[in-house]
Amino acid sequence: MTTHSVPPLPSISAPQLAVHQSLAAAAGDEGAQTATAVEALETPVEAASTTKSAMEERWGKNVIKAGYTVVPSIILRAQARLHINAVELAVLLHLLDHWWDNAEMPFPSKQRIADRLDVSTKTVQRAAAKLEAEGLVRRVKRSNGHGGQASNHYDLSPLIEKIRPIADEYLEANRKASELRRSVGRNGGLKSWASREALGAKGAAGA
Repeated sequence: MTTHSVPPLPSISAPQLAVHQSLAAAAGDEGAQTATAVEALETPVEAASTTKSAMEERWGKNVIKAGYTVVPSIILRAQARLHINAVELAVLLHLLDHWWDNAEMPFPSKQRIADRLDVSTKTVQRAAAKLEAEGLVRRVKRSNGHGGQASNHYDLSPLIEKIRPIADEYLEANRKASELRRSVGRNGGLKSWASREALGAKGAAGA
C-alpha cells in the first residue's frame, strides 16, 4: 500500500466515472465513445442515447436526480479477464460511485462500503487488497490532520490503463466482424475475406 502524500490525478481522456455527472458531457469523451462502440459488438441496433433526458425517461426523473454513476461496459464484459470475483467487482463499482471529480481520488471508508454491500469490513479490505494486487487500484494512506489515519484514497488510474487496451481489442474485433458481414454478400464471400486477412497478417509480420 502506498504511504506517500496524495498526488493529484493527471488529466485523463477516459470518462469521468462520477456520481451526479452529466452523461451528455461524458458522451464526448474518448472513453465514452469507446463504450458506445463496444456496445455494437453485442447489440444489432444503434446504442441508445445516453443523454440525461433519455436516462430520466428510462429510470424516472427522481431516480436520476438521486444520483448515478457512469461505468464503461468494458469493465463488466471483461470482468473475468480482470481476474476479479463478484464481491471485488461490487467493491470496485462502489469506489467508482465515490469518484466525483477526475482530479481527486475517492476515499470512501471500508465501513461505508461494507454497510452498502451488507458484508464485513474485513471482506471489503480483502477485496480492496485483491484489486490492488491485480493492478486495478492503488491504495494511498491518508491522515486526518490530527496525526491519525483517515480512510484511504483509492487511485483508479491503474484501472483506466488496464482497460484501454482491452477496449481496443473489442473495437478491433468489432471492425473485423463488420468486414466479415459485408464480405458475405460480395464475390468470393468468406473465402475472399479470409484471403485478405491472411495477406494483411503476412504484411504486418514482414513489416
